[in-house]
Amino acid sequence: MIPEYGSRGRVGVIVPPANTTVEPELAAMMPPGVALYTTRLPGQVAHTTATGLRERFEGYIKSLAEVSTSFGNASLDAVCLGVTGTSYLVGLDAEAAMLDDLRKSGAPQVITAAKAITELLGHFNAKRIALVTPYPAWVIDYAKKYWTQSGFEIVGLVPLPDVVSIYEVNTRKVAAAACELRDLRADVIVLSGTGVATLPAIEELQQSLEIPVISSNLSLGWWILNRLKLDRTINTPSAALAGIGRRLSAPTAATGEVDVLGLLKGFAAAYNQHDVDKIMAYMSDDCKFISYFGPDICGETFSGFDAVRKRVAQGLDDFPDAVWQEISHFVSGNRGVSEWIFRGRRNGQGPLIEREGVDIFTVRDGRIAVKNTFHKWRQT
Repeated sequence: MIPEYGSRGRVGVIVPPANTTVEPELAAMMPPGVALYTTRLPGQVAHTTATGLRERFEGYIKSLAEVSTSFGNASLDAVCLGVTGTSYLVGLDAEAAMLDDLRKSGAPQVITAAKAITELLGHFNAKRIALVTPYPAWVIDYAKKYWTQSGFEIVGLVPLPDVVSIYEVNTRKVAAAACELRDLRADVIVLSGTGVATLPAIEELQQSLEIPVISSNLSLGWWILNRLKLDRTINTPSAALAGIGRRLSAPTAATGEVDVLGLLKGFAAAYNQHDVDKIMAYMSDDCKFISYFGPDICGETFSGFDAVRKRVAQGLDDFPDAVWQEISHFVSGNRGVSEWIFRGRRNGQGPLIEREGVDIFTVRDGRIAVKNTFHKWRQT
C-alpha cells in the first residue's frame, strides 16, 4: 500500500529544544513525497545561547537514546541528529556511541550532522576546508580537533562576530564571513552549526564564489536524499542544494549518452524488481507516463509524480509475475529507447501474455521526464 504521506521516504529528525532553523531548512530541501517527523531534545535555552552550552551538549548526549525511542517504532527510513556541536564535544571515536543511540529509533539509516558534512566533503574529494562557526572559543577548539582527526586540513576559520543568539544570525553576517575565506585555496567552505540559517547565504555565495559552500543543515538535506536514492541529480525546491547537486554531477543539457544509458538500465532493473519507490526515484517531479492503451490516440497520459506513481503501482499489481526480458537500450542525446519482451499473467493467473514492446524516454536534468510505452498487439 502506498502511504498518503512520505511515499518517497519518511525521515525522523532530532532537534535541540530551542532550534528554530533545522526544521524549516530541511523542509525547504525536500522534494514532494518526502515527509519529515521531528522530536526534540530536552532542556531550556537562554537568549544568549552560549550560556550553559556545554551542559546542554552533555544533556543531549545523555538523553539521546531515550529521545531516539520517542518515535515509537514509527516506520522511518532514516533518522538524523540536527546538532553539530555534540559530535565536536565527544570527539570522532566516541561519536560511534551516538550513532548507536540513534539506531534505537529503529531506522535502518542514521547520521549526525557532523557525519553528514564528512560524507558530503568526501563526495567532493575535499582535503582542505575552511570553517565558519557561530560558537564560543572552547567549542571551536573541539571543532578543530574533530576535523583534523577526520583527516582534513583546516586552512582558515572565521568565527561569526557578535553572536548573542545563534538562532538570530542573519544571512549578511554568514555570507560576509564566508567571503573572508575565499582566497585560502580551500576545497570547500563549511558553515558549521544547525541553528544558523545558511540556505539563503549559500544561494548568495554560489553566485560569487568558485568553490562549494556547504553547511550542517545542507549536508543533512543532501544525506537524506542520498539515503532515499533521490540524489542522482538532486531534485529539490532549494536553490542552495540544487547548486550543490550541479557541482557534484555537473549534468549537461543533454545529460550525456553514458549517463542516460545507465539511467535506462537502472530503471529497467527497478521494474523487474517491482519496486515502485525505486522506479519513481528515476522519474522527475513533473514526469509523464503515456500508456500503450487508453481512450486517446496516444493511449492515455498520466501527468505528475503522484499520478504516474499510481499508474505504475496499478500496472505491477495487475501483473504480479511480470518480467521484462531480452532488454536492449540505445541513446541519442537526451532521448533513449528500451526494447524488451514482456511476459506475465493478469492477476498472476490464466494464460501467459508475451509481447514485444518499447519505451521511448525523454530525460531532463538526469531524470526521466517522459516515458512513452508501445506494445505489439498480438492476435491469436
